[in-house]
Amino acid sequence: MTDQREIKQFRLGAKRKRYAPPSSVTERYKTACKIRSSQRWRNLRALYLTKQPVCQDCADAAACEVHHIEGVSAHPELAFEWENLRALCIPCHEKRHQRRK
Repeated sequence: MTDQREIKQFRLGAKRKRYAPPSSVTERYKTACKIRSSQRWRNLRALYLTKQPVCQDCADAAACEVHHIEGVSAHPELAFEWENLRALCIPCHEKRHQRRK
């Protein structure tokens, strides 16, 4: 018989990512990891993708990533602000992160 947790994860589409910071990371990084792995973030992310199902950059693909305009490491106080989020498809999300490098 299937475990209820497996059913819930299947409904969400994939198993959730776990953010495990290496031992030599900064406090900012640790804070960002805690935020990204929190139940509050998972709930907000799911709600945001429900409300914004299409990529907000290209408008051609289904959105499956939620991007923080102001990064969580730099601005943890904005992590749960609706106005700081963008629903993106994977290629657009990767492009946004390449620009930062």
